[in-house]
Amino acid sequence: MRAIVLGARGQVGHALCPRLGSDALAITKDMLDFTTTSLIAPTFDTIAAEFNPEIIINLAAYTNVEQAEVDKDLAMTVNAEAPKAIAGWCNTHRVPLIQTSTDYVFDGQKPKPYTEHDDTNPLSHYGATKLAGERAVLESGAKAIVVRLSWVYSITHAHSFVRKIMARAATDKKLSVVADQVGAPTSAAEAAKVIEALLKKLPATGTYHATPAGYTSWHGFACAIMQEAGVEIDSIRPTLTCEFPSKAVRPANSVLDSGKLAKLGIAIPHWREGLKAYMVAA
Repeated sequence: MRAIVLGARGQVGHALCPRLGSDALAITKDMLDFTTTSLIAPTFDTIAAEFNPEIIINLAAYTNVEQAEVDKDLAMTVNAEAPKAIAGWCNTHRVPLIQTSTDYVFDGQKPKPYTEHDDTNPLSHYGATKLAGERAVLESGAKAIVVRLSWVYSITHAHSFVRKIMARAATDKKLSVVADQVGAPTSAAEAAKVIEALLKKLPATGTYHATPAGYTSWHGFACAIMQEAGVEIDSIRPTLTCEFPSKAVRPANSVLDSGKLAKLGIAIPHWREGLKAYMVAA
């Protein structure tokens, strides 16, 4: 299936495009300006005339959670208004759309994993913009699939949590990592596999959670990274979120229930399995 992949240089895009091979047309922010939404449809017209896409995959996003509290208009444009414009084009041309989103659309107060039917209540502006993007896409009339991911990490991304922890451990034997936020670390490689599988099934318009089995805290994730890497450190101290001043409020519980996806025959291994595969590839 010929797919235009937006955000091809991001974590998931970098993992997905090689899997799709010549069926993927990789589009980067240098090729499509998400900040000027009036240019999106004309640009798509030009691209489509040559490539004739069968689906659009939008992985592009404003992902700096902290800075989104400052660059509010820019974050809303990239995360909500641009997807709305893309979905509008998809509706007009009857091209399906896959739009990725985030666990940050929830407030983290639920004691159990979140399902797709749970009420949303983002605590941060980033979460609010991603939720607005979800709604715009689903209300566009296009055949649209929203895929919510959480705690994504990759080999290539300089700001990936795994790379940050490894770098810090190399210079500091005493690390402090938040222990009161829980979620399911998701490797970009596993997220790419899910999207590739969805391309083959193309389920009905709707929202799907796509996170690995199991969950942990950031502290637990950091400890697992060190264990898999065989790196000895004196201690990784568990800390509270309140010990780290932040502009953005993050949900305490980011665990998503991926049962709906599993019913399609798409299962994601336990997050530790994803981490092991990551460490081997790295």
